[in-house]
Amino acid sequence: MAEPPWPSRLGKYAIERRLAYGGMAEVFLASLSGADGFTKRVVIKRVLPQHAADPRFVEMFRYEASLTARLSHGNIVQVLELGEDDGYFLVLEYVDGASLREVLGVLAANNEPLSVAEAAHVAGQVAGALDYAHRKRDEAGKRLEVVHRDVSPSNILLSHEGQVKLTDFGVARARDRAEGSRTNTVKGKAEYLAPETILQGVVNARSDLFGLGAVLWEMLAGRAAFGAESGVRAMFNVMNEEVEPPSRLNPMVPEALDDLVLSMLAKDPALRPSRGLEVARALEPFEQSKVPVVELLAETVARAPGRRPPSSREVTPSRSRTTRTAAGRRRALVLDQSATSRALLTAKLEPAYRVVSAGARDEALDWLAREPPDLVLCQRFLGGDAGLDLCRAMRATPSSAEIPFILLATDADDALRAEADAAGAQAVVAKSIEPGALLALCEELVTRAARADHA
Repeated sequence: MAEPPWPSRLGKYAIERRLAYGGMAEVFLASLSGADGFTKRVVIKRVLPQHAADPRFVEMFRYEASLTARLSHGNIVQVLELGEDDGYFLVLEYVDGASLREVLGVLAANNEPLSVAEAAHVAGQVAGALDYAHRKRDEAGKRLEVVHRDVSPSNILLSHEGQVKLTDFGVARARDRAEGSRTNTVKGKAEYLAPETILQGVVNARSDLFGLGAVLWEMLAGRAAFGAESGVRAMFNVMNEEVEPPSRLNPMVPEALDDLVLSMLAKDPALRPSRGLEVARALEPFEQSKVPVVELLAETVARAPGRRPPSSREVTPSRSRTTRTAAGRRRALVLDQSATSRALLTAKLEPAYRVVSAGARDEALDWLAREPPDLVLCQRFLGGDAGLDLCRAMRATPSSAEIPFILLATDADDALRAEADAAGAQAVVAKSIEPGALLALCEELVTRAARADHA
């Protein structure tokens, strides 16, 4: 069934495009304009007409909106306004980035889990947000009893700066209240629901932490803990299947982190951590990495399709290189079809370089257009393309014409070196090159390019 057309405006907000359309609400990207060219982007969630016509639903929607608007936390998407224009709508903070679901989808396509540090950081930030919501009190000091009920990758947003935001607290609860909270009606994504929620309709802090445990297991293992071909089967898995430690699928996961994840997924709520703060503190030791974990996460988010920073945030290549050099961290783009080869090259280049990687030419071109690196290292063969085709494309593009290019080859002869030189590559090296020699070559080429920028 085709989606209905959307309005050009809702109240004072201009609608740019529809982001999602579901059984209960539709979501838009919108903007608010003011004096002197001021523009602020927001997200608008509007109740669908079939629910907007139900007075009880509208009353509960307004109540839940006012409740959620009281949540002011750095890791929770802020509710900015409850508006009315041919029905009620929520105005929410816009997070420029991708959902965790989108990020995990990209990684799964490349058979890659999220790094342990990134997974621990994301889960720790969400745990802190949940702890704040669970313990939030009103002006009289009474606990508001806010429970998320749908902690899942789709409701965890990651910005291009590496920020973590939990969204979608209110609308599902409003629908529940309007329907009378029938105990035989289960809301939320089946594979992230706690057993007691499925069996008895119980929702509380510990059921939210079960959902977060399932998300953390998925980030570490690279697949859903209780995923199945149907929601009914997923519920069966939640209630009956014992998950294995994530380290069985990802040997990089420490044993102590295994223990924490499995405790969050305990069938008995009493065996789980009692509050989000306990989880956040337990995750802190696993967030350590050579590169600041927020930077790692920002680079991972940039790989998600269809989520790019506004063009106004882009900078010229020469300014970009100068800024990163002054900060002491240059950026290298590694292009290789093999995830293993990318990992080995990354190990050789860090910590002297912040390494971003790509597995295909189009992905590399995206990186070059979005945030030009200081250096490109590219394998000789890329499926049907030669690695030097990327070099030729770069030399024909002003923003990347001067970026040093190193061709990686299993072996190199004079003919290949001549072809590389004609394409504009600065060097041809073996993939097995010793790390010290590779770093020395990279430093020479980047320094030479920086001097040319300032000449």
